[in-house]
Parts: sequence; structure tokens; C-alpha cells
Amino acid sequence: MENALATEYGVVAQRLLPRNVDTRINYDVIVVGSGFGGGLLASALADNGANVLVLEAGSYLFPTHVGNLPRALPIGQFDKNVWHLFQDFGVINYQNVDGSNFQGAQGFNLGGRSIFWGALTPRQAAWQLQSWPAVISDYLLNGGGYDGAEQRINSASPPTSAFQTQSTAFLDATIAGFAAADAPMGIQYVAPAHWMEPVGLFSTADLLLEDYLRSGAPGPARQLTVNLNHAVWSVTTTGGKATGVQCYDLLDQA
Repeated sequence: MENALATEYGVVAQRLLPRNVDTRINYDVIVVGSGFGGGLLASALADNGANVLVLEAGSYLFPTHVGNLPRALPIGQFDKNVWHLFQDFGVINYQNVDGSNFQGAQGFNLGGRSIFWGALTPRQAAWQLQSWPAVISDYLLNGGGYDGAEQRINSASPPTSAFQTQSTAFLDATIAGFAAADAPMGIQYVAPAHWMEPVGLFSTADLLLEDYLRSGAPGPARQLTVNLNHAVWSVTTTGGKATGVQCYDLLDQA
């Protein structure tokens, strides 16, 4: 894996995400991966007082979602976005089988694939979740699962406009049995002040760096440690319960 990853540990990562490789520390929770699942989980657990360690195989490659990065504007050309950076940093560890056209890859970096996603956050309907375990579908639909997730990633619908209203009415009248609705996005639609432009797509890279960048804070406000360049190989268990992990330090090669 070390040959497939862009492995680095520059001065910014050293300052904002200091490693802790002291094996004598007993963490309440060890989270594998800093993407949508791991990053959100680690942040929520730390908010509730847990001492959390995040093990991320990748490096600090991007400080935020790639849609928030400056874009090149060469004369005669316009680079609308920089999502194509995933072509340079996505890691393919598997081959398609059975004629699949899936072209996915894995994102090994702080924030995982949350820094490359397209920001669309539609909910699955009840009929789409029928094959899921009942406890999960009930939590998502009735237990606040979707509400909590959307709040954490700043999901919002576009401001009301005449075009939106007319389009919704047309679709409702044309397609019987379906209810048209605006697609929510994990993006700022309203600027903090009237002279500012609304910007910003959510990523767990932003989320995990928040406390480290908080003004006036001498260090992390919560017990949250992120060890970059740590590839997890296996999970140790005792009596069917996960008790630890085994990982490879890509920097120290140990």
C-alpha cells in the first residue's frame, strides 16, 4: 500500500495533527478512517467526552473539500472545478468483475472521499430501505438519523425562487404519484454577511481540523488524536468484542 499512497507529513500536518504513537495510552475508541463514516463518528464521540484516536492511512493532502480550493483561470479557459484531482489521488485496489462499469476508487487522505463528493444529500425513501435491517431503517427515518446527519454536514435546500416553485408545480402535475422536492446539498446557500459570497462544501477534513484552528485555543479542546499515515491491517477481538487494532506506520515503516 505504501507505494500506492501519496505519503507525506509536512509542517502543516505536524502542527495541526500531531501524531501520538505512545502504545501505553488506552483510548476509549479507535476509529479507522477519517472519511464520512469515521470522521463524523470520531467528532461526535469526542464531543461527548470520549478519548478518541483516528487512524488514517493517508496524509494531509487537502485542508478542505476540493470544491473550496482556488481554481486556475488560464486565458481562454475556465476550470470550473477541481474534482478531477481525484484522478491523481484515488487509489484502485480492486478490479471490476461480472461486466460492471463501476469506476470507483478509494481516497486515502485526511477526510477520505468526503473531500471529493458532489455535495448532493438526498434521503432514501421508506421503500428503498425495505431490504435494510429494520433497526437501521427505523433509526434513519424515525429516530433522527437523517436529521442529525444533515445537520452535521450543513445540508440545506436552495432558497425559494419563482423558477423552483414553477418547476415543482409542473413536475407534480406531470408525474402522477411522485412528489417533487428540491435536492438538499451539503453547501452554504446563504452568506454569513450580506457583502460576502456563500461558499463552502462540507468535508470531514474541515470537521477534524476545527478545534485545532480555533482562535485562542492553545491546543485541541477535545480528546481527539488523528494519526495520519497509519494503515490498519487487522482488528483484534476478545470474546467477539473489538479490543484493538494492528496497523502499519507508513512514515516509520514499522
